[in-house]
Amino acid sequence: MSEIKIFDNIISIEQQNNIINTFLSNDFPWFYLSDITNPFKKNQKRHALSHGFIKNGKLNSNYFGYVEPIIKNVIEKLKCEKAVLREAISFLQFPLNIETDKLDTPHIDIKDSHVVFLYYVTDNEAHTIIYLDDKFKKYKKIQPKQGRLVVFPGSLWHTAEQPTKNIRCIINCNVINEKE
Repeated sequence: MSEIKIFDNIISIEQQNNIINTFLSNDFPWFYLSDITNPFKKNQKRHALSHGFIKNGKLNSNYFGYVEPIIKNVIEKLKCEKAVLREAISFLQFPLNIETDKLDTPHIDIKDSHVVFLYYVTDNEAHTIIYLDDKFKKYKKIQPKQGRLVVFPGSLWHTAEQPTKNIRCIINCNVINEKE
């Protein structure tokens, strides 16, 4: 896959609302990250919460059933029958009062050849930035919109703006296509 694709309403409105109501409830288990891009380096101190559904190809959460329809629908649309889900993690960011650059550190999720499925749980103002060159000069900005899914090659560096008004909740999936 060599291009960026956007699918709006990849799942039904009912499923979208079910995810929102579950993920933003008091019962959903979120885990603290000291820095959303790299919690081990703590460079930007952009705190967030995360929930890992799949880690290293293994089920890690009883809540995977909320993510599964998203993955099945996009795999069907892309016709990639041999796709293997390597990682599926949700992130929840809160607006922070930050005086510096509002972009998080650009990154690539995993080293292996993969495709990123990025699903927006909620609308918000913090765009996803996908860089189209190695110098970070050319890029595509994606507006987060509830029910929207963005698919792009995992080799593309990407980042996000820091939310300033609303929470930013996403589901990030890294998929390996066994055909490649």
